[in-house]
Parts: sequence; structure tokens; C-alpha cells
Amino acid sequence: MKFVMKFVMLSVLGVAAMGAFGLAPGQEPKAFRLIDIPAREHGYGNFKSRVIVSQKQFDTFVKAVQGQQGWNNRPAFLAALTAAKMDFSKEALVLIRQSEGSGSNRVSFASPHLKSGKLVCTIQREIPEIGTDDLADYCFALAATRSNVTAAEVWVTRKGSAKANKPREVLPIMAN
Repeated sequence: MKFVMKFVMLSVLGVAAMGAFGLAPGQEPKAFRLIDIPAREHGYGNFKSRVIVSQKQFDTFVKAVQGQQGWNNRPAFLAALTAAKMDFSKEALVLIRQSEGSGSNRVSFASPHLKSGKLVCTIQREIPEIGTDDLADYCFALAATRSNVTAAEVWVTRKGSAKANKPREVLPIMAN
């Protein structure tokens, strides 16, 4: 009887743990999760798109950001990255940058999808007939599951234009 009770308790704990991690038995982990950073920020002009694959790289990046000029809300960006609680043994932090020559341009990030091991990320741009002369810097962040994703392809589309025939950049994601 004790064996049956232990088995039942372990089974319940196992199912609860899987539920806590969002996985059902036999279910694959998601390819990515979005990280809610401010989309538009002056400070994003200080760095290029990148993939961060270790805690050491993350700490170095954060230290560099802390010393950079030109941020209007650095604390919100760093707080969002910290709140993401990256598990670099399983995930890579992908930061996708976009600079616009006019603050009037509307920029959005379409929901990424996985295609042949590559995370297809699309930045959508809408450019008005008349714009302003100010620059605008954007960044979109996600945690990519390293066991499922080999690279992040960054595509940029403009509303009303044909889709490009190749990505703007491909960011390799090293597996563990």
C-alpha cells in the first residue's frame, strides 16, 4: 500500500511540475517566447541585432548597456530582460533591431513561426506619405529554445510592397 501511495504522489507531483512548465506529457517545448521590452527606445541605437547564448554574454551586454548614453528608459529595458529569467542552458536571447529614418513610420513585429528549424521573424513597416525627420530605434526580444531553433531569420516588409526574396539577416543560434 505504501508503494502505491508513493507512486500516486510522485505521479501527481510530476504532472504538477509539467503543468508549471507549461508542458503536457510528450509535448515538445515551444520554439520561442516573446519578451515584453519597450518596442521603441532611443538607446537601441547603441547596439545591433544579436544572439546571447550564455549568462556571461548576458552580463557583459547588461554592463555595456548600463554605461551607454542616449537611453530614455533604460531601467524598463533591463527590468524586462531580467524578468524573463533566461535559462541559457536551454534558451538563447535574441534581440532584433530596426532603425527608421522617420519617427512617423509605424513598425510592428509579427508573431514569429518556426520553419525548418529557423525562427522566421518579420518586422512590418508602414510608411506614411509625409514623415518627420527624427530617427526612431526599435528592438524586439525573444527567448528561442536552443533544441528547436538553429537560427532567427529577420525579414522586413513594407505595407503595400512585395515581400523580399531573402531575409535581411540571419542570426545563428548555437545548440548546447
